[in-house]
Amino acid sequence: MISPGLLVDAIIAKLQAILDLVAEMDGDPSRIYAYHDAYPTQTSLGSAVYEAPHPSIVVAWKGSGPGTFGGHEVWKHDFVLYLRARAAAEGPDNGYYRLFTLIVNGVPWGDSLRLLNADIHPSCYPMDVPVCERVTDEEGVDHFVVNLSLREIGDA
Repeated sequence: MISPGLLVDAIIAKLQAILDLVAEMDGDPSRIYAYHDAYPTQTSLGSAVYEAPHPSIVVAWKGSGPGTFGGHEVWKHDFVLYLRARAAAEGPDNGYYRLFTLIVNGVPWGDSLRLLNADIHPSCYPMDVPVCERVTDEEGVDHFVVNLSLREIGDA
C-alpha cells in the first residue's frame, strides 16, 4: 500500500499543472494545497477549510479501504477537494461551475489527457469519476467539495 500522503501530494501536483485552474486561483499555484494531519499542530480539518482563502483548493485524505478493479481486490484511497471560488460574475461558467469543470476536464501541463483520465500517480489507475456536491459551513455559507478516489495497481 502506498502512503495516502504521497497521493495527496500527487493530486496537488496535477492540479497545480492545470494552467487554467491556477489562473482561477489568481495565478497562485500555492493556493492549491494539502491538509496533512499532524498532531498537535494540524488537528482540525474543519478549521483549516473555514480559514482557507478565496480562491483556494484544500486537498485532504478522507480514508482508505478495500476496493475492486477488474475483479481483483485493491486498495482504494478517498480524497476530498474543498473548493473556495473567487469572486466572479454570475453565469454558467463562473465560480464553482468553472472550478469543477477545470478539475475534471483540465489537462495538466506536460500531459496529453484531461485530469479525469490522467495517471495521477504511477502506482494507481486514473481516478474514478468524481462527485461534486454542495456543503454548508457553520455560518450558513455554501461551498463545494469534490470527492475522488484512486485505486492502487497491484496487491491489496
